[in-house]
This record gives sequence, structure tokens and C-alpha cells, in this order.
Amino acid sequence: MSSPISEKTLVVITGASRGIGRACAVAFAKDTRFSNSDLTLSLLARGQDGLTRTVELVRKAASASHSRIREEEEDSSKGGEITVHTNCVDLNNLDTLETDIQSVFQECASSIKSSLSSSMSCYDRTIFINNAGSTGYLGPIASSSFPSPREIQATLDLNVTSTLWLSSYFIRYFASNDQGTNLSSSSSLSSSPYLFILIT
Repeated sequence: MSSPISEKTLVVITGASRGIGRACAVAFAKDTRFSNSDLTLSLLARGQDGLTRTVELVRKAASASHSRIREEEEDSSKGGEITVHTNCVDLNNLDTLETDIQSVFQECASSIKSSLSSSMSCYDRTIFINNAGSTGYLGPIASSSFPSPREIQATLDLNVTSTLWLSSYFIRYFASNDQGTNLSSSSSLSSSPYLFILIT
């Protein structure tokens, strides 16, 4: 059996409203190794309805593992509790991305920090699961439904630009104590391209 985890742990998950992101959130809440530690889950997605459903599943999983969800207004000094933050963030919108993520990370740190170095001591262990992404258009390149340049750029912004920037910013904000883990999920398209896009 794995040893219990006693450190204050932060887990940030993008794309947490469904699929792999939701499954990761539930898995952390279900993990009995965290039953005696303080675990903070910061769940990000575009849609609030999906996030609300994820929180419901997290609550059920925490109950099954004998962990307790801490409500926002409660004292956080008791220990052995899970705190859940949800934020609707469009990672595709580069105009608001930096401001939105700064707000999310400040919330995770429980108060506004005046510098990056002052926020790093808030958690003993930090985990970033960079799961949000989109395959974009899949189809013949000569199709009349082929995306516009703006739509192509939006797919690249979500899958490449925001992914790289988020990873860098998370490490600089939280993980410089060498206790950070950065995981980025991907589809099989990264290694096995969709060949039909080349067929005219």
C-alpha cells in the first residue's frame, strides 16, 4: 500500500468539465492517501454546468474515501480536507488568458501575493494537469467546410500557445520549490496524424 501523503497539495486541472479532466479530479478526491492532508483542487473549464457536475462527483468520491470537502467560508486549519475551486476560463482567448489565470492562481494561494516568491510557500506539492485541448477540424483539405484562418489560429492558440504559456506560468508561480509536477495530455493525433485531411 502506498504511504499516506501529508503535504499540502495543490492540483490544477484544465478541461475539468468532462472526460479525462473530470476523471482526474474524481481520482484525486477518491485517493485515500490524501485523507489526512490538505488537498486543493482548482478546476478550470469553459462551461459552468460541466464543472458543477464534476464537483458533485468529487463530493461523492471524497465521501467514499472518508475525506471532507471544505466549504469556502470554513476555517482551513483543521487539516485532512479537500478544497475545491471552480473557474470558467476560456484558454482559447489570449486577450484575457493571463489576467484570468493570475486570478485563478491568486485564489489558490488564498490571498493576493505581492510577488511570485511569496506564493511558493503556500503548498508543499503542486500538480498541474494541462488537459484542455481540441482536435479542431478533421476532414478533407479541399472541403467547403474547411476552417477559416481565424478558426485554424484558434485551434493552435488552444493546443499550443496557451498550453506552453500555462505550463511556464504555473512552474514560475508555484513549482520552483522542486515539488511541482506538470502533466500535459494529448490525443493520438500527435503521433498518428489524421491522413484524410490530405485527400482531395
